[in-house]
Parts: sequence; structure tokens; C-alpha cells
Amino acid sequence: MRDLIKAIIREEVEKFDTLKLIRDYKGSNVFMNSIKTQLEKKGTLSANQIDAAVGIFKTNFYKDSLIYDSLQKHYQSNMKELGIEAYLNLMKTSKKNFLKPSKDYKIIVDKPSQEWVVRNLNDLTFFIENTKNSPNLHKFEDRINQSTTHKEALKLMRELTTEKFVGFVEVYGDKKTWSILNKVNTNTINWARMITKRYLNGDLGEGSARDALLKYFEQQSILDFYPEFEHLDKHEKNIVSNSAKTLSFAEFDIIESFHHQNDEDTEMLGIDPLSNIINRIKKTTKSGDKSEDDFIEWLIINKNVPQSKIHSFSSYGNLVDITFQTDLILDLNGVKTPIQVKSSEVYTKLLNYDIGGIMVFPNKGTEQKINYGDWLYKAKGGIAKSFEKDFFPSI
Repeated sequence: MRDLIKAIIREEVEKFDTLKLIRDYKGSNVFMNSIKTQLEKKGTLSANQIDAAVGIFKTNFYKDSLIYDSLQKHYQSNMKELGIEAYLNLMKTSKKNFLKPSKDYKIIVDKPSQEWVVRNLNDLTFFIENTKNSPNLHKFEDRINQSTTHKEALKLMRELTTEKFVGFVEVYGDKKTWSILNKVNTNTINWARMITKRYLNGDLGEGSARDALLKYFEQQSILDFYPEFEHLDKHEKNIVSNSAKTLSFAEFDIIESFHHQNDEDTEMLGIDPLSNIINRIKKTTKSGDKSEDDFIEWLIINKNVPQSKIHSFSSYGNLVDITFQTDLILDLNGVKTPIQVKSSEVYTKLLNYDIGGIMVFPNKGTEQKINYGDWLYKAKGGIAKSFEKDFFPSI
């Protein structure tokens, strides 16, 4: 069974019998059991049903992998740290030469449109004017020296007016919008999937999850990725050599996906389609976005908070959200509180900045809600408390 599923992972579609896998399915997935019953009764399935089943087999195969499970349980912070480094290598070093697009690419590496720049300039200004400056220095992404929150915001504002600020953007005619693909740097579900795929393919040795993680992000000779290098002419060699002497599997996989974003046979080539990476990011982002939307709706409808008292930083690529982990600033009775909304009680850097920020997350369980309300919050060093009781004490 696992060999058949592994064939799917390696995209050797002609070498496995999907219908056999469906007939032998013993899991609890409702869709899989429904098409299994249909197959038993009618003997056939539609192409869409088979494609959906293949997708489920792939997902379960990764999730059932000990490597995938260990990466998600024990190495999320490591994946984020190394993922940020790989992303910055591709955006801010000569390695970005590997990401030069063809004319028909929907996603390219470039500076976003002026509309995006202006929106971020306005939001960074609002952040400075409506939060207190951090009393201590902090390390921010891609910085050598530490700084306060307000100084970092000012640096970002200066960079927005230069060509230094680039990333993945989606092209719609003359408009270039910041792409959700930029969240690939810290998306641990995507990194875990890509690492696991390389591991199952034998590219990362047979060690532990930690060994596989380090190997995946380790810099290797460019010859390991472009074995035909020695056969290139002088001009072609100069292009590659001037771009990089080394690459990591992480960087190479993003590059390969980038250059096959329009190819229908990408998966057959053994390359993770760019659409797969984006869909993983969207799936994990959707949960946090829903919690934020639900919280804002609760404030407006249940607590009659005017929309003008809620300043949201929710757009893709919003630098206040990315840099300071702040989804919104809530103005209640003249007190302005930076807030990050999460789908559950997890760590957030916002609390470390000592700017009066809190992390809000939905309360779960009927009895819990009766005692503490719909939303809980945490401040630095504190325990979870009722947001409703503390911020709306008259209720």
C-alpha cells in the first residue's frame, strides 16, 4: 500500500492503480468512503473524483510520515528562521537572478504598485502615531543592528521609497499587487511538506527530522543542482556564476516552482507546482484571517464599537502586520491597544515589544463562554483572561 502511495508522491502516475487504493481504503474520510461505495456498486468513477482521491492520498501520506509529524511538532521555529533566511537570499542577493520571469508569468519578483506603497506608508505612520515606542531595542528581520519599534517603522518607510523593497507580486495588467506567496518564508506547513517530499525521494539522507531539516536548508555547490553547468558556454556560465556559487534545496525548489508556474505537467516533472505552495499558504492564512474578521464583527455588532475606532492592518504584505505582529489597533475610551488576533492561544512577538499589545483568541466550549465570554486575551507575562469583562466592564 505505502509503495503505491509513494508512487503518487513521485508523480509516477502510470505505475499505480488509483482504483485499487480506493477499494482498499479503510479510513474515516466521508468523501473517500462515498466514492468507495460508488466504485463497488458501479465499477467506475469520474476523472474529478479520481483526482480528488489522489489529492487526499498525497495529503495523508505526508501527514502520516514520522518526519512530517516531527517537523511540525518540534521544529516550527527552526523552519521559520531558516525559511526567512532562504526567502531573503532569493529576494535580496544576486540569487534573485534565478527568478527573472518570462513575459507571461502571473507572479514575478518586483516592487509593488504605488497604491500598495502608499497604503503601507499610511499604516506605518498610523502605527507610530498611535502606539508608544518600545522601551528596549529589538532584532528585526534582515537587520544587523537592533532598534525600537518606531525606529524600525521609520526605516521601513524610507525603504518603501527605494528599489530595495521587492518581493513576489501578482501582475494584473499594469497593476502589481503584493502576493500571498511572500508568506512562504514562515509557513511551516509548506516547508514541512517540501522537506518531507525531498526526504521520501532520498535527497536528504536517512537521518532524523532535524538532520533532514538542516540538510534541506544547507548551502550546496551550484553543480549539485545544475549538473550541466560544465557544458554551458562562457556567457551562460557567467550568468549562473554571477547569480550564486551555492544554493539550498529550499531555494532551488522555490526557483523550480517559480519557473514552472504555467506548466500543466509540472507535477509529472516531479516539481511542486507554485499553485500548491500558494494553496497551502492560503489554507493556513485563512484560519487566522477568519478569527480576525470574526473578532472585528463581534466588536461592531455585539459591542457597538464604531468602525472608525478599529484600524485594521489586514491586507497582504501589510508591513505593520508582518513586522510588529499587529493585526489592528483598537481605540476604546481613548486607550489605543495594538492587537494580534489568533485562532488559538499561541506565541506572538507583539507581546515582547512592550508597547501595550495583547493577543486575542476565540474562547471554546459552552461552559467557558458562559464564564469568560466569546474572546480571551493575553498580555505579556499574563494568563488568559476574559476580553469582554476587562475591556467592557459595564456589561
